[in-house]
Amino acid sequence: MFYDLVFVFAVTQIADFLADDVSWRGLLEAWVVFTPFWWSWVGTAILSNLTDLEDTWHRLNMFAIGLVTLLMTVAAPTAFSHNGVFFAASFVVLRLMLVSWSTGQFRGLHFNPFTASAFITAPLFLVTAFLPPEQKLAAWTVLMVVELSTSWLFRKRLKALRVDTSHLPERFGLVIMIALGESVIVAGQAVGDHFDAARIVSLATCFAFVCGLWWTYFNFSVKAVAYKLSSEDNQSRIIRAVLSYGHYALICAIIAIATGMRQVVAEPGARLPTAEVWLLCGGTALYLAAFAWQRWGTLWMLSAVRAPAAAVSLMLGLAGRQLSAVVLVLLLTAILAVLAAVELAALSADLLRPAAEPAMADRDASG
Repeated sequence: MFYDLVFVFAVTQIADFLADDVSWRGLLEAWVVFTPFWWSWVGTAILSNLTDLEDTWHRLNMFAIGLVTLLMTVAAPTAFSHNGVFFAASFVVLRLMLVSWSTGQFRGLHFNPFTASAFITAPLFLVTAFLPPEQKLAAWTVLMVVELSTSWLFRKRLKALRVDTSHLPERFGLVIMIALGESVIVAGQAVGDHFDAARIVSLATCFAFVCGLWWTYFNFSVKAVAYKLSSEDNQSRIIRAVLSYGHYALICAIIAIATGMRQVVAEPGARLPTAEVWLLCGGTALYLAAFAWQRWGTLWMLSAVRAPAAAVSLMLGLAGRQLSAVVLVLLLTAILAVLAAVELAALSADLLRPAAEPAMADRDASG
């Protein structure tokens, strides 16, 4: 949790970074800067799951990882200007620390996502940090695509991975919870010194919206993921599809939503700019689509509820420019409320039948 709080500070920094340039380029830069944090956090979560953190050396190691992550976080907003080299160098140090830690858990130095990052993508990330901004953005984009693909490319090497099936889903759930809380803080900061009724109403609306996001995640997902991990022979498939990639999409969606909510609270009665409309609607659609992806990745089944809700959220973006900021958030909140009501009704109906608990867990996994 201590390390997770440092990581979520990075989430807040990326939201601030995106708010300064809400454009396609700004979105790409925010994604490129955020990805090293996420992939390093995933590696830390997995290694800490395999490690006895009561051991003093491992605790000190976690403190060191937290410090390097903090230094990266401070440099993140200026990663494409004067602090790019420092940001990249910190990333290299972080990945070397993780690969050193991984050798003890994987019984030696093997070619896997940890070594690929520490010895290939991270060093290239540092080398290309000296390039001009345009070339650096292109190079870093390619490198982060490669970084994200390593988990899939080395999937056979990770097939024997066995984790604590209750601890790991809890870690990912906690970081989602903290990120949602930080999104409320980002929205609250937009009130500033203008403590008027319109901003208070807009902030309350945004809070209800975030509660809907919380409900969508925590009403089913954590227990369902834990069950799938415990019942799956190839745990690495679930870790990759649901936790690594699925939760990556969730955090990206939360960053987009937080950035949009900041503008909602700042100008509640105005019509949002097109970019902020799509951050809110597209972010909500991505958040819901991530569950549909997770359901497909775990059960090879289409989501009958959350996928349509994601499509409705996306379609709302087409009309969002014509609505006031508060009304737009209210409509998004209504989509989440209807989704929750439908799922609760479906669950209640199933509870009236003599269904076995494992079958219910399979059905509920990822919406």
